[in-house]
Amino acid sequence: MAVLLGLAFLCGGCATGQAPEKAAWPDFWQPHLLYLQRAPCDWLYVEIDAVEGAEPKDATVEALRGMLQRWCDKPGGVRVVRDDLLPRDEARGLALTVLDLRLMDGPPKEAEGAAYLHILFYDHRLLPEPVLGGKAYGHVLALPYPATVYIDRGNLKTSWLGLANCFEKWLLFHEVGHALGLVRNPDHLHSDGTHCRHASCIMYGHGGVATFLARAFTLQWFTSDEKEFCCQCRQDLAAMRDGPPDEKLSFVGPVLVRAEGQYHVLALPNDVTVYFGPLDTVSWSEVLDDARRHATEAAPSSGVYGGLAMSERFGGVDELAAAIEGAKADPDPFVRWLAGELGEKLIAAAKENMPPAPPVESPPRPSGHEVRDASRAGGDEKGDGP
Repeated sequence: MAVLLGLAFLCGGCATGQAPEKAAWPDFWQPHLLYLQRAPCDWLYVEIDAVEGAEPKDATVEALRGMLQRWCDKPGGVRVVRDDLLPRDEARGLALTVLDLRLMDGPPKEAEGAAYLHILFYDHRLLPEPVLGGKAYGHVLALPYPATVYIDRGNLKTSWLGLANCFEKWLLFHEVGHALGLVRNPDHLHSDGTHCRHASCIMYGHGGVATFLARAFTLQWFTSDEKEFCCQCRQDLAAMRDGPPDEKLSFVGPVLVRAEGQYHVLALPNDVTVYFGPLDTVSWSEVLDDARRHATEAAPSSGVYGGLAMSERFGGVDELAAAIEGAKADPDPFVRWLAGELGEKLIAAAKENMPPAPPVESPPRPSGHEVRDASRAGGDEKGDGP
């Protein structure tokens, strides 16, 4: 048995070409470490999807593979896979989150335990509404799911008489750099809160498209791929790769999971579920299907769907109430909001749906022996996933 309740909410992120207002990356989790460090994910699976006409060049894909191999400590390797190519007629009118979740397949069965990164090349001219004001060339959302990199090839093809399209590799490196945890070091943080202050670095994000094109031109002709980031950014990547892990985080398929003792936070693009139950009861394909349904129902809104869910194997109502109280103190404000808004409803639904406990019966009294503790509660421990 699983109980699911949900409401919609909104949150934001970071973009190249249009920096959001002081968009700070949250410090309560470090998902980029799943890509950089060898544990708990000993290899990296990168899925590249695209809308027809917006697909990346082969050279860009190979350059990305090399960049990830340079910086990600993955003894199992880095696997970069070109996946779906969606016809433009089918993509037309789909909201970006719907497009993202529709094309997202997740890693194959043999890739269990892999860190997962999704890269989506799209064309803003096919969307029902503009993304980040229609001025973003690429972006990564800090919350709720920083594991998708969005690249707008439509903007690249139409800006500056198409000159921007020549530098898609550097744009991709910039956005993947954010997914890898750049830029968080205050020693070289730009005043916008999310970019490098060094104008020679591909992580520099101030000055608009003209500045980016000038920098990309310099990198294209006078810099090797191994120096795509400035010295301080390279030092930051090395320090994060060799530093302490974030032991609360893992991937279950494409689902980014944060473990918080009595509950788990399951994240997909614009979809967050606070799950009360053991992680081995989670079917990531069902979580992905639910997120697709939520996004389709909410379209064209860009709101974030939030829900609470409970597994049969979680425990009783008292345990659920205690776990919800814990979620009300979660470091993520959205999770706190969900627990406060939906917690009592989930408890009430659990009371109605939980089967009554079986009667407690004492076994026959053993002849000639004192019965010290002859009764115990029964019950089946097995249960379905969410």
